[in-house]
Amino acid sequence: MDGQRFKQIDHLMPGTRVRVIRTFQDANGHVYREGEEFVFEYVTLRGPKLLPTLHGPGIEIPLNGVEPRQGRLREFFTVPAEDKKQPAPPAPKLPVAQPAASSVPRPANAPSIQIAKMDWDLYHRAVEYAAALADSGDLAAATEYLDQIDKMPFPAECPRDSQIAHDLQRCELTTEAGRAWQMKHVENLYRCYVAGSTSGGDAASRLTQVRQWLGKR
Repeated sequence: MDGQRFKQIDHLMPGTRVRVIRTFQDANGHVYREGEEFVFEYVTLRGPKLLPTLHGPGIEIPLNGVEPRQGRLREFFTVPAEDKKQPAPPAPKLPVAQPAASSVPRPANAPSIQIAKMDWDLYHRAVEYAAALADSGDLAAATEYLDQIDKMPFPAECPRDSQIAHDLQRCELTTEAGRAWQMKHVENLYRCYVAGSTSGGDAASRLTQVRQWLGKR
């Protein structure tokens, strides 16, 4: 079945201009970012896992981890021409699930983020404070504070995304809201870390690091 051509998978057809709507990395280490557009020629299933591959002018994009099942590729690509002809209907208004009230008190005296130079003691206290905010149920404030930590001047030899994710995992969160917040941000930070790879070898190395870190949780 490897190499077999398909006229269409999901909404993708030969000669169609598509736009990336979800950043992903191909098997060669190239990152395709949200908003990029290109025209592809045909779709095949390649490799031992029969992953869909889009072929375009001079490019070949194996979509790692994407199974050839109906609707899966719609998560990664949209067709701009279809978007203009058929505007998406407004999203239905659904009730927003509120996290359960936490009995953990909101922490006081937030450490003031220092962006002039890297202060590791301050950094560790700041990460612990963000986790304490999440444990108290104030997830919005925890996310906002984590964004401030992200602006600290991490040295080049210490990748920012992986460091924050690694240290967040070491926080002992006790509430359901805190653990859910932790899992969401750890996953997002590691995804950014791997997506920032500069080559296939670099991507493989970073994925190995992520697996090791996750194994220590």
